[in-house]
Amino acid sequence: MHVLSFILLVALDPAWAQEAVPTSKSHSVFQLGGLKTRAASSECYVDCFDEAVAVSLCDPSDNACTCADSSLIQRTSNCVLVNCSLSELLDWQKRRADACDLPTQNLSTAFLAVEWCLFSLAIAAVILRVIARLHYSTGLGWDDFLIFVALAPLITTTICQTIAFRTGLGRDIWAITFSDLRTSMLVRECHFH
Repeated sequence: MHVLSFILLVALDPAWAQEAVPTSKSHSVFQLGGLKTRAASSECYVDCFDEAVAVSLCDPSDNACTCADSSLIQRTSNCVLVNCSLSELLDWQKRRADACDLPTQNLSTAFLAVEWCLFSLAIAAVILRVIARLHYSTGLGWDDFLIFVALAPLITTTICQTIAFRTGLGRDIWAITFSDLRTSMLVRECHFH
């Protein structure tokens, strides 16, 4: 239910999730892992990082320290979560992952391969059954029609899962564009609830 509320909030309130509007009122520099990004690119998470690094033992330009300091990352993430838009949160996560050389994951190709392989096996089994029934018996029975009815949810699930995987499911959330994230979550929420 919480996911549905989130989806509705994102879908119905585009101002909440819109991209950050650059401003130039701050001159702080966001330095994480050697990344130097003027605050104008996304002032919200830069301010959060500046606040967190002020109470940290790390120097903002010390990549090893800022990436290893879990309390610094947690304080920055909490601030971004509370004060910034969703797109800024995703941007913060992406910049942190890039700066700290975090490993990326993309399991969507493997999941799609398994999904389509199993889907193909199911369709092949139905086709072989129909051929056998038409060739070796008097025709299709009520059980065969139930198999066709059971194919409907299989087909819709396969299509919805394919859309979800192609728009971000199985990948790190910060590696997905905001529009793809929205599409992936809407497809999954609409299909599975």
